[in-house]
Amino acid sequence: MAPYVSSVTAVPKVIDFIDVDSQKWLDYTRRASLPMKAIYKREGVLLRRHERRIASACAHALVVSQHEASLLSSVAPSAPVTAIPNGVRLSFGPGPNVNSRNVAFTGVMDYKPNVDAVPYFVNDIWPVVRHAVADAEFVIVGQNPSRPVRCLARTLG
Repeated sequence: MAPYVSSVTAVPKVIDFIDVDSQKWLDYTRRASLPMKAIYKREGVLLRRHERRIASACAHALVVSQHEASLLSSVAPSAPVTAIPNGVRLSFGPGPNVNSRNVAFTGVMDYKPNVDAVPYFVNDIWPVVRHAVADAEFVIVGQNPSRPVRCLARTLG
């Protein structure tokens, strides 16, 4: 949304980056081979430049963790940055049944961090949970499941 307000100077702007997205692209270069390594690096460098420009043009920038705040501060040293963690506080009003034995992973399922996270959870963490709570159920919820995510149906059976 930043391009839509970049020319507005009469009011201070606050941007919610959530995270420093350029870092994800730069991280992808470590495990990728050509030509994707070059594509990821170019995307990371260009996005980093954009993040720096936008953060510097705003009165304040928000991210979700202190780690991301430190990273954004290194990208745009002149930008004021605040971390506002997101999460779930079950004591804050009505919510899910805390005695439920269901776990859901939600997100777009062709987004690389989710495609990496869900198999890791299913293969490395879920067996520990099932050992402790035999009738626990795990559900993956999200659009466009990639092939690796769809293959987890056999594991979860």
